[in-house]
Order: sequence, then structure tokens, then C-alpha cells
Amino acid sequence: FEGATTANQEAGNISIEVRLKPDDRLFASLAEADRIRIVAGKSEHVFPLQEVDLATLLQLCAKS
Repeated sequence: FEGATTANQEAGNISIEVRLKPDDRLFASLAEADRIRIVAGKSEHVFPLQEVDLATLLQLCAKS
């Protein structure tokens, strides 16, 4: 994915923003997953998705 990064000097980290269409295949994959692994450069994080209300999140994203 192509995205924009912003350095947060106070927190000592970098934010990444990626714009996707609501029908992107990533969202269908997330709906079936119990976690997501994000790797950016040398940094890697795993986030649980068991209690995420993905359908509502997608509805909100589609409105913006």
C-alpha cells in the first residue's frame, strides 16, 4: 500500500496514513481475521480483532 508518514517527535514514533476504498479486499480479509499484523520497516505489531465492530467502522469510513 502507498501511504503518507508523519513523525511524532513527542511520542518518538511515526504515524502512517493509507487511503483505501470501502470495497478494498483488505476489509473482507479483516472481517474474517482474529488479528492483524502490521510491519513497517523494522517495526512489527500485532493487534487483536476479536471485539472490533468492523461493519460499523466500514460504514463510518465510507461516509467520509
